[in-house]
Amino acid sequence: METIALPAVQEPMRIPPVVPVERIDHSVRTSSNHTTYCRLYHTPQLPAPVVEHPGAPPTPPTPPRSLPRRKKSDNPKSRQSLKKHYNTKVVKYNVALTTYHVEKAEWDEKYEAYVHGLDLDNILCKIEDTDSNDGEEDSQDDPIAAAQPLVVFTHGRNSTLDNAHLTAFCQGFARETPILLFEDTRAELQRIQVFRSLVSNYPSIKAFSGRSAGARNAARASSKTLLPCKYQS
Repeated sequence: METIALPAVQEPMRIPPVVPVERIDHSVRTSSNHTTYCRLYHTPQLPAPVVEHPGAPPTPPTPPRSLPRRKKSDNPKSRQSLKKHYNTKVVKYNVALTTYHVEKAEWDEKYEAYVHGLDLDNILCKIEDTDSNDGEEDSQDDPIAAAQPLVVFTHGRNSTLDNAHLTAFCQGFARETPILLFEDTRAELQRIQVFRSLVSNYPSIKAFSGRSAGARNAARASSKTLLPCKYQS
């Protein structure tokens, strides 16, 4: 787990996905007298790429440090040895740099072919809010049901879905799996009931989760077939 702190590990994690994660705001009736504001993060499904992804781009070589300035303690022999060592590093760097430019050009060509093969204009998704006037949900037009979320998640006490840490977590999670969030600042028992109502509305949900107090609500709402999990910032 310590390797996640390394810059080499974090750098590819920060690269924006080819297909951006999308957010859908939706209202779901979770009881006879209450409608819950929900938010879905998901990655639109694309047809299988014709061209395989080329992988991570090549890394440029690190240039050698500048030749140190002459010191009073330097003698001609030690200075000559230092220059020779420095020149060897420069030669190796120039060779590595030439190799990098060749590999980068090849990677750019492969990546362009990969993106072209994705056919990004053919994404099937729905982005608009489909909140109905009478509160009745039409399952055929429900964007949440179409995305088939795996996890339902909620915020902590005295918080909202606009919390920056929560948003960042869900955007990262949604690169792989759709995640459904709901906002509810009522008492704990009422929030627990929202978890259970959402899983009844969307059978694709397999796990309850939350942040801080939301994680406790998720644990209490979970049944034998649902896995409680917790996220901490």
